[in-house]
Amino acid sequence: KGLGGIRTFFEELDKGATTSTVLKVVLAGDAMAGKTSLRNAVAGRPNPRQAEKDRTIHLDIEVVPIDEDLVLNIYDCGGQQEYLPGQLPYITRHALFVLMVEAPCAKDQFFEKSLERFLVLLQARAPGAVVLPVVSKVDDADAAGPLCEWFDGAAGKWFEKKLREAKSHGHEVKALHVEPALAVSVDRPESVQLLRDAISNVAKQSGLFPSVGQRIPLSYQDVLKTFGAVAERGANELALQALCDDAAKVLGETTAFSPHGAYRPYDELMALWGRFCETREDRRIANPVRVFVDATALWDAQGLVLIDGGLVVLQPSFVTEIIRPLVDHRLKNQVESGEIVEDAVTFVRESPELRDADVDNLYDELQGFVENGEIKSRLLLMFLWRRIVGLAREHLSQIIEMLAASGVILMLRREHGENRDVIAVA
Repeated sequence: KGLGGIRTFFEELDKGATTSTVLKVVLAGDAMAGKTSLRNAVAGRPNPRQAEKDRTIHLDIEVVPIDEDLVLNIYDCGGQQEYLPGQLPYITRHALFVLMVEAPCAKDQFFEKSLERFLVLLQARAPGAVVLPVVSKVDDADAAGPLCEWFDGAAGKWFEKKLREAKSHGHEVKALHVEPALAVSVDRPESVQLLRDAISNVAKQSGLFPSVGQRIPLSYQDVLKTFGAVAERGANELALQALCDDAAKVLGETTAFSPHGAYRPYDELMALWGRFCETREDRRIANPVRVFVDATALWDAQGLVLIDGGLVVLQPSFVTEIIRPLVDHRLKNQVESGEIVEDAVTFVRESPELRDADVDNLYDELQGFVENGEIKSRLLLMFLWRRIVGLAREHLSQIIEMLAASGVILMLRREHGENRDVIAVA
């Protein structure tokens, strides 16, 4: 921050402060490792086991209070390999990563598939991040010790090898901070409580997560209120008016979102914040830019917003709803079996601007999409996103730009004719 930034921080604290309590937690691991069942158990649901048909597609986000001093913002990542490109923006250094492997796979022969690819991902995307290893589906408490020893030993050997390799090539590597492994079963409530306690202890450990338990200026909440106004109102001018009228809610308390408010360029949001600060005669901020930069970094660390590719994503759950249909592994079977045809017919008939002939066009594009990942028209996007409330055709350009900027999709080429951007899912 420098001396100026530190001075600004304490000056803002003197005007009013609150305590930061939110920790971003990312559940990572192979498909069917029990991540969602574990999230349900940590959230206190009476029947936590997740049915296979309801397994996570791409990503789910849920806020789970632990106690009055700690709230978990949980990102539950689906474990299918094809979901990974759309999950990369969520892998950030300031999160706690709960890395899971199910008990039957806690063996050397499964290490590469069940663990190594995640360790490589976390080391590359989030060096220095904190990892809490969990062996799941350990219904026999007597088996817990050996399984945890295997996890700790296998991960430890892997890190020693990678650090030696890096050093031999003259590279300095900031290793992950790996906690001792835990063995958990959602059918053993005492093991779930041990996990909750471990998360709480790690979160409040000095130096690991400075954002948890930290006193922060109330002006940081005002930045979050600016984000909430944009997310809810969509247009910047409407957001500014809501802020000036004291009618805006902080992001996280907003219940309605505008598709136009899913994201903004970082600099555009900063400019809007600056304009809001200029209207506030009652609470002048000496350095609005410094407050914006520090506050936005905090909210990004907590997963309330996502900073990626020069953009600030204000509605991570909205973006998840957009990405999910693009990576849904079930779509190929639905297309190949013809199961999707009825949905396609209904979609075309309920869209006034479409004709019956568009059913064949749509089905052809669906077949091309599941074969090679290409999206050749906005007709296909509107079909894939048909269940997203409030999404209209005029929003597509913004959404495509956002997904391209964050690397989720690739712009391959532009064909002649209206709306003929050819896209591939990364």
